[in-house]
Amino acid sequence: MQATRTRRGGSLFVPTNFSHLNAGQKTRARNNLAAIALVKKLQNKSKKPTAEEKEVLAKFTGWGALKPVFDDAEHWAEIQQELKELLTEEEYSNARASILNSHYTSAEVIEAILLGLKHLGYDGKGRLLEPSTGIGNFIGHLPLDWRKDADIYGVEIDPTAAAIAGYLYPEIQLYNKGFQEADFPDAGFSLCLSNFPFGTYQVADPRYDRLKLPIHNYFWAKTANLTRPGGLVVAITGTGTLSNERLLRELNKTVQFVGAIRLPSDAFKKNAGTEVTTDIIILKRTDEGEGPFKNDWMDIVPSGMTSQVYPGRELLINRYFLDNPHMMLGVPAEDKLQPGRLGVEPTYGQKSAR
Repeated sequence: MQATRTRRGGSLFVPTNFSHLNAGQKTRARNNLAAIALVKKLQNKSKKPTAEEKEVLAKFTGWGALKPVFDDAEHWAEIQQELKELLTEEEYSNARASILNSHYTSAEVIEAILLGLKHLGYDGKGRLLEPSTGIGNFIGHLPLDWRKDADIYGVEIDPTAAAIAGYLYPEIQLYNKGFQEADFPDAGFSLCLSNFPFGTYQVADPRYDRLKLPIHNYFWAKTANLTRPGGLVVAITGTGTLSNERLLRELNKTVQFVGAIRLPSDAFKKNAGTEVTTDIIILKRTDEGEGPFKNDWMDIVPSGMTSQVYPGRELLINRYFLDNPHMMLGVPAEDKLQPGRLGVEPTYGQKSAR
């Protein structure tokens, strides 16, 4: 498996300006076009970006929050035409397909996760894997001593995002392919850290096909095996992870559940343009033969609340959240995108789930 990498040396890029995340859709689309045009220029001339050009590249936010670019020909015709002129037919098709998963993580959420890792005693040593790299936002927010000490690996299927990540963070080993095609040895990483792609579709991987997992849960199954004993898997995922008993029982053979936080549905609204309840889950890989464990996190139970979409049906929730309601940051409510499951809505002055 080949990867792009530049040896360490020189200053490391650190994203500091996030004002573009508050911009309107048209401005963000223009930022994306500027970043793509710059990638093409750098590739054609085999050049490295300047510091100013890196700032242009870092404003690329993917297409997940910009679905109208591809669907609304009346109001987006000019931008559609520019995008088609910049990309090949295959690249345009890939960009359009990426709206399902191209929802990048906000700086605030990343920084909170990193604070949690420090609290757990992670010191940045060893090998780190970001299996859904995007343009590298998680990597850019790592403490500089972690970036200097660790061997960092990334995997990103979108060629534009992968190219930008490579230009911004040339010190990492980066693979432009689907995670299912990335052939890493088991137990090789001290930390797997990511925002796993959402979706109900499955990817083909003979080792995990028997589990019939949607893509975000497939990422959990694979990263658990790639993590060394004592290492951590920390990722953002949909509520479908802690609702999938088949996955949880598979994971319970090799990992210990450390904890989880359920974020309100607007946690990604500003930067990703989506309202979806998400969980941050932390798992710790155990020594061979140490599991399976007796853990309540494998139990999916009634929540005591009734569905508004399916009258008479009780909303289901993982027992961990039922026993630890303070780990749900907001007001319990039916998940907007996954009716029948308990999500969390922002408080906005209402009484918290605490």
